[in-house]
Amino acid sequence: MFIKEIKISNFRNLKSLELLSNGDFNLIVGKNAQGKSNLLEALYSLGLGRSYRTNREEDTIKFQESNAFVTGKFQHGQNEFSLAVAWDRKNRRSITKSIRYNGNPIQKLSEFIEKAPMILFTTDDLEIIRGEPVNRRKYIDLLTSRIYSTHISNLRSYRKILEGRNKWFKLPHSNRDRHLGEIYRQKLISIGSEIILRRLEVMEIIKPIIDRLYSSIFGGETPEIRYRTTVKNIRKKTIEDMQEAFTGTLDNLRSNEFYRKFTLAGPHRDDFDLRLRGKSMRSFASMGEIRSMSVILKLAGVELISEKTGLEPIVLIDDCLNEFDREHIEKFLDFLMGKRQIFYATTELHSYFKKIQDISFFIMEKGEIKPCSQSALEKL
Repeated sequence: MFIKEIKISNFRNLKSLELLSNGDFNLIVGKNAQGKSNLLEALYSLGLGRSYRTNREEDTIKFQESNAFVTGKFQHGQNEFSLAVAWDRKNRRSITKSIRYNGNPIQKLSEFIEKAPMILFTTDDLEIIRGEPVNRRKYIDLLTSRIYSTHISNLRSYRKILEGRNKWFKLPHSNRDRHLGEIYRQKLISIGSEIILRRLEVMEIIKPIIDRLYSSIFGGETPEIRYRTTVKNIRKKTIEDMQEAFTGTLDNLRSNEFYRKFTLAGPHRDDFDLRLRGKSMRSFASMGEIRSMSVILKLAGVELISEKTGLEPIVLIDDCLNEFDREHIEKFLDFLMGKRQIFYATTELHSYFKKIQDISFFIMEKGEIKPCSQSALEKL
């Protein structure tokens, strides 16, 4: 799987940009604030169907412009196809977005993201370990949605049900429809159980991948990863047993939920724990250990998608390896190269890039990109 051509219009500071990619390794060099991160964000929108940096879709449109789009031509084996994401600003508060495959609109996001899987490495990945539980849920849900096509729709349905149930709790007692409350409860159990079960399945698959990668690249003791759910007394990892356990958990929390007026258990309150030498990495790990594990988590995602879908994800790297020594960077790149297309944005032409055989060089300045030679970059 690789991108042959990218066209971008009015995406953040990128007015009009076209990039033709011929190599497996595409090195994009430029000073800070020239548009490198925006370029990777635009590329990633073709794998995600939206911006990863903001929930405000209007922020992706260049200032004083009314629309933006990103299109890409892809090749997988002998098959060629195109993907596109477009944003149209109707007014200050209204925006529409469309996603297309081979020019045809796609209604379901799950159908779009399975076309061209991508993995993005950024410094924000540190928050998977040191940040709030929502960051870890986003990580595992993104991987799960790559493996199970129904996971995205389940998450959306669950959020709507959760919002409705929490609003129901806040109604005066006399205004609560008990039948409606039971409907919310049953739907929460049904969909929430499937979400948790899928997360657990992905977590079990990814554990040995993490162990192998961490040992190969960094050596030493491998951190332990464990999913922590608010649903109690799960005996077997089947949908029936999960629903039974979820039902029992809500039964036990009934009076407390009515008192606190919101839902106290379910996938929206779950987390996964990373422990090194028996201690929580979030609380006790050094910055070096956190940085190493954040890279391994993303690498494990690359391996997981490849193993389970048969597609090699396109890898986007936003200058997040500078704190590693040369040995570890080379091991990281050696793992990725050969089977996958890579777009690497950086401010410097480091010496380890010069060893890469199939590499294309690009220079980025003021939101514009152009191909160049290694010798031209060395003169900058």
